[in-house]
Amino acid sequence: MAKKIIDPDEAQKTMENIYRKFYDGEPELWFSYLCSRSVYIGGGETILFGGDIIKGHFSVFTGTNCKVLNYESYAIRLSDDTAQIYGKIKAGTSKYEDIVVTTFTCIWQLIKGEMKLVYQHMPHEYLQSNNPVNSKTMTLDVHTRQFVQSLMVYSQHKDRIVVKCGYQTMYVDPNSILYVESQRKKTKLVCVDREISCNMTFKEMLAMLPKEFYQIHRCYVVNTRYITAIRRFEAELIANIKIPVPALTYMQVKEDLSKMLKIKK
Repeated sequence: MAKKIIDPDEAQKTMENIYRKFYDGEPELWFSYLCSRSVYIGGGETILFGGDIIKGHFSVFTGTNCKVLNYESYAIRLSDDTAQIYGKIKAGTSKYEDIVVTTFTCIWQLIKGEMKLVYQHMPHEYLQSNNPVNSKTMTLDVHTRQFVQSLMVYSQHKDRIVVKCGYQTMYVDPNSILYVESQRKKTKLVCVDREISCNMTFKEMLAMLPKEFYQIHRCYVVNTRYITAIRRFEAELIANIKIPVPALTYMQVKEDLSKMLKIKK
């Protein structure tokens, strides 16, 4: 049986249908193509990991007062099972007083023979007739872009971890966690889109985290995929987040991270 290869043209047409229906207040088609690997990056520093999280965030969406004025897109095949769609949507109100221009980059991937939307980057700008451009484009450094894209396209699926927070239980994708901090009898999870304070001990949390996490300090565990630099005596994560590294263990931490990240000296 011949291997199924992704069709960029099909992904391109599906993407256009998704956006047009979304502007009409019908996000269900978009939801049907999401999966556990899906990531949405939008304006206002919004980063959402996982289809369920994305659906929950947009479940209250009922449409806009804009109509699509112009839509253009281009498609390329990245591999046998991966295609990238990029383009621009220009939408405006009925009186054309306000116009929203959205540029987008999307990645589609064949997962178990079905096309799934695993990555969406949706920066946008508001154009007003009587005012200069009010930019709402999300600012991402190159490390963040490369991380998110490679994570969604090439990494294997990770099971969510169960986090107890007061009277509720949360299901958190480990890929969305930047670092974990001990706070006496509680633990704080700092994620790309939120902070979670849970009533689990630091030791309990350590036992649940996958191998990509490293205890860099007695009170901190970091997701090594987000590390961009290490120096005396701190490690830097994306978004200019700095985590202390004890002076006595600095050389050992540096060596351990080099091995985990497979850095050639």
